[in-house]
Formats: sequence, structure tokens, C-alpha cells
Amino acid sequence: MNPIVEVITAIVFVALYLEYSLTVEFGAMALLSCILICIAFIDAEYRIIPNGFIITGLISGLVLFLYNLFYPVDMFGDRVWFNPILGFIVGTSFLLIVSLVGMLVYKSDDAMGMGDIKLFAVIGLFLGWRMTIISLMLSVFSAAIGCVLLFILKKNNRKSTIAFGPYIAIGTFITIIYGWNLLEQYMTLLK
Repeated sequence: MNPIVEVITAIVFVALYLEYSLTVEFGAMALLSCILICIAFIDAEYRIIPNGFIITGLISGLVLFLYNLFYPVDMFGDRVWFNPILGFIVGTSFLLIVSLVGMLVYKSDDAMGMGDIKLFAVIGLFLGWRMTIISLMLSVFSAAIGCVLLFILKKNNRKSTIAFGPYIAIGTFITIIYGWNLLEQYMTLLK
């Protein structure tokens, strides 16, 4: 599996460089992408998101937040200093509500893992609130497509659980590269 991880990481780094060149945002998004790639493979295999990656992401996201106080980070889309904090709150709150509803409906705490919720805290700090919403939507959409494909291929049935981490990684990477373009196109459709 190591060569696959290395190839994916190389492709991601090239895509990030083409989008951001050698900037602070490139470094931040490369770090977030590395965390997401590791988490995607670990979660797919073991159904766990290790806290070490979450802690690393939270500390790094806090550094990016502090940097943004003095130098604007374009990913956030504005100069509002608390934008990353709103991103932290948006991602975690939505998934926490989904988790609580899932616990009530299924009478089990397996509906949504706490690792997924904590991971969106990290994503929120790196992407800000607007891109966190886009990332969340794309993650859910990619998970839906993945579930349908697994069902068609008879790898899962209607009662099977899935590892959400890989889909979070996919949705977040698409957001990192195309998020603002997608938001612009969506806003144009609303006019």
C-alpha cells in the first residue's frame, strides 16, 4: 500500500503547487492533504482516525489562524479574523448533530464516529467556514456515490457501515483545488 500512498501524495502536491505555487497556503494545504491521505487509508483499513493526526492538524490550524491575523490567507475569502473559528464550529456542529440523531434513530453510537467530527474541526481551521461547508457537502456527496458503487458491486448491503474518512479526504481535496470556483458557479446559478 505504501507506493499507492506515495503516488497519491505526489499527485496531490503537484496539483497544490499548480494551484498555489510556493506560498504559505501551499504549505498549509500540503500539510492538511498529508493528514487527510494518512487518515483516509487508516480509516478505510481500521475504521479509526488516530488522535495524533487530529492534534497535529489542530495545532497547525491554530498556527494558520494566527498567521491570518497578520497576513491574509486567501483560502478564507475575507479578512474576518474569526473565519477559521466559524469553520471549526460549522463542521463539527453539523456532524455532531448528525451523530446525535443517528444515535437516537439507530440506538447505537456507531452512526457517526467522533473521529470524523474531530477531523472537521481541523478542516474548519484550515479552510474557513465557507469552504468547510463546501467540503462537507462534497464529502457527503462522494460518500453517497461510494455507497451506491459498493452496493452495486455487492461489497456492502443496506445495513453496512462505511468509513467516512476517505470520503472526507476526497471532498476536502476537491474543495482545496476547486472550492471557490464551485461556490462562484453556485452563486451565479442563484442570480
